[in-house]
Amino acid sequence: METKIILLRLYLDELGVDTTINTKDQRIILQKAVYLGQAAGGDLGYRYSWYINGPYSSELTRDYYKLAEELNNGTQKTQYVLRDDLKERLHSIKDLLNCPREWSEGQAVWLELIASLDYAVRVLRMNKPDAKNYVVRHKPHLEQYMAVGLDALERSPLQMGVV
Repeated sequence: METKIILLRLYLDELGVDTTINTKDQRIILQKAVYLGQAAGGDLGYRYSWYINGPYSSELTRDYYKLAEELNNGTQKTQYVLRDDLKERLHSIKDLLNCPREWSEGQAVWLELIASLDYAVRVLRMNKPDAKNYVVRHKPHLEQYMAVGLDALERSPLQMGVV
């Protein structure tokens, strides 16, 4: 298995993200979890652009299909491990990946909301009100959740673009 694919697997394992990619929701969760892990300082080198479901990396898509193929071929766990500093960064956002108790829309929608807001601030360099308006304009189905999303990000180690 290629080094980058091994690293992706270890990264996802550390975040507690399933490597199964059979459904759109599973792929959204994987995309957004890696985005948020990188935002926390665990850079794997994936670059994101804005797409239908928020931040999206076509290179990551290619790599998680490679990973799925390797796993389907019976590739065993590796002897490699992540550095402790990377583990700490990823561990710092694990709670953010989990939906709040009152959330009923599923993890894919939750991560789409969180990653989209963070992307608007961090990558597009918008202030918080503009970021909220941007996300609502592109994702009107998320408008009713803006307050809970912004609150979760404010309480997270990401702090809306300040790592």
